[in-house]
Amino acid sequence: MEGKKLVLILFISSLLFAFTAEGHGSQTFAGAPTSTKTVPIPGDCKKICDHTKYPKLCLRTITPYLIWGKTDAASVLHMELKATEKMVEKSLKSTKSVLKSAAIDQCVSMYDNTLYRIQQAVDALKAGDVGTLNAMLSAIGTNIRTCENGFSEVGEASHHVLSTFDLKIHRLSENCLAISKLLPKAQNMEQREN
Repeated sequence: MEGKKLVLILFISSLLFAFTAEGHGSQTFAGAPTSTKTVPIPGDCKKICDHTKYPKLCLRTITPYLIWGKTDAASVLHMELKATEKMVEKSLKSTKSVLKSAAIDQCVSMYDNTLYRIQQAVDALKAGDVGTLNAMLSAIGTNIRTCENGFSEVGEASHHVLSTFDLKIHRLSENCLAISKLLPKAQNMEQREN
């Protein structure tokens, strides 16, 4: 009984942490670059985010990266990948404060693999390899579903401490996939920059 109370307390704490750290109502994202001035969201970015399933999340998570100065689909995708990476890192940190279990261990493994896949996606984006990019973006979503399934198998699917993070990562990965559909079929980011 006390174990369930502890899990419930940790779950509620993580929700409160995620809610406050995310800065609801603000235009910043935890772990993103910060600036003392507010960066207006360019119309190009709004149009790109409007193509996603979660446009408000897209706008909120790319805003800190607008200081990079580029607003084309490839740049917005790179920003969204960076936001996804930060959320995965945040999720990994949260696993250190929960009781260890096979499901948590599986999630840690999936998060580690997701960070690797994000880097592969960024590399593919820079090289203009849309096929590899889409495969890596799909793998990110699969990793998060695998994490969730581990909790379903032990009957804790909707109550585990990582579900809030997993939901956000899943939504970010769906946004990334939607943005990737706006990319030209063969576009080398490094060539665009020259």
